[in-house]
Amino acid sequence: MRVLFRIGVLCGLLLGCGLAVPSPVLAQEPGDAQMQSLLLNGVRAFRAEQYDGALAIFRRVEQQSARPDIGMYVGMALHKLGRHAEALSAFRAARRGGLAESVADYYDAVSCYRLGMYERARVGFSALLAEPEPQGSPPLGPRLREGAERFLAATERSAPQRPDPARPEQFPSRRLEAALKQASELHPVRGLEGTEWLEEAALLLPLVPHTERTPYQLRFQELLTTLQQALSGPTAAQRSVELTAVSQRVRFILSR
Repeated sequence: MRVLFRIGVLCGLLLGCGLAVPSPVLAQEPGDAQMQSLLLNGVRAFRAEQYDGALAIFRRVEQQSARPDIGMYVGMALHKLGRHAEALSAFRAARRGGLAESVADYYDAVSCYRLGMYERARVGFSALLAEPEPQGSPPLGPRLREGAERFLAATERSAPQRPDPARPEQFPSRRLEAALKQASELHPVRGLEGTEWLEEAALLLPLVPHTERTPYQLRFQELLTTLQQALSGPTAAQRSVELTAVSQRVRFILSR
């Protein structure tokens, strides 16, 4: 007999509310019951706002099982602990495992906002609020939809699409400079987090005026190559593909 385990059940427990549309069902063998019980203990700790304890439990599940959705739970705990760059890396791992979950996408966008990755936040919240819903993801509940609307408005205030000439820090070139600096400084010690800032830079680069773009484009490509060469571990090949996709996307946009 197989045990069917629904991601949305745990999401509902994490948030204290149900999701409007059932999430994908994962099949587990009876031997995985111990991991399921452990994961539920982590959810209970999360609901009790014991985020350090919840994270420790989720990390144990991550180490001892191959659940494709575990990155979502790790990411939400890291988010609550204010470790937003690490949270983004965890959410990325969940997507790499095939997870499509609007709750995770929401907290991913909030973490981007908290870090000052305003372009990624804008794209994330806009996608969540778009009609129809992102393919493969259940819709946001009313509470999270309201939150996404508020964060999107706050993002526009912090990084308006039409910057105020009196506030040069709002200019895409200034924000791109900051993103590349973050990616460069984080790379030697926390390469995964450097990659997250490179994603922000990729969205900002096409917004920089063509006459100013070349030096930033060269720095972006050099940093991307450096990050690719430094990849290691079991996910190195997948992360290399992701970085290559970022590079190709930027080239395509700039070529139009």
